[in-house]
Amino acid sequence: IRTHGDYHLGQLLVGEQGELSVIDFEGRPTRPLSERRIKRSPLRDLASMLWSFYSCVHQLAASHVTNILPGTDRSQLKKTADVWCRWVSAAFLRAYFDAAHALPPTHPAGVHRIHDAALLLDCFCLLHGLEKLENELLSTEIVDEITLSGLQFWLDSAASDAPRIKT
Repeated sequence: IRTHGDYHLGQLLVGEQGELSVIDFEGRPTRPLSERRIKRSPLRDLASMLWSFYSCVHQLAASHVTNILPGTDRSQLKKTADVWCRWVSAAFLRAYFDAAHALPPTHPAGVHRIHDAALLLDCFCLLHGLEKLENELLSTEIVDEITLSGLQFWLDSAASDAPRIKT
């Protein structure tokens, strides 16, 4: 199916009544239009959103918050950010996979082999991180620490034997 292509927290709007709207369906503007038209797995968008959760909370943990809150330790904030990211990601994925599992088997967004989907999602998370790393190296030649720690986070998640998605 055609996917959003640039799905992250900045593409979401919350209305006054709590309704959620997704905006900017044109995909990543840096990619050519012909590439953005290619049908891709919706799991790519999920991986992009998971990275958005990670980046958002780790940017906050690395910001001036450590100077404002007395007794805060950067390493403890990073651990707390990791826990928050895992919890939010699990809730997000649970809602997505519950909805996708309810679709008919022939629907392109349906997911009926949950363990295969989880493995593919891990691969897309790592791919997204490697693309971020490549973009940083090509544009600024400076690698963001959050990108490197995010890659380590997703490598550790993929390497763990613990199931990330329960059916």
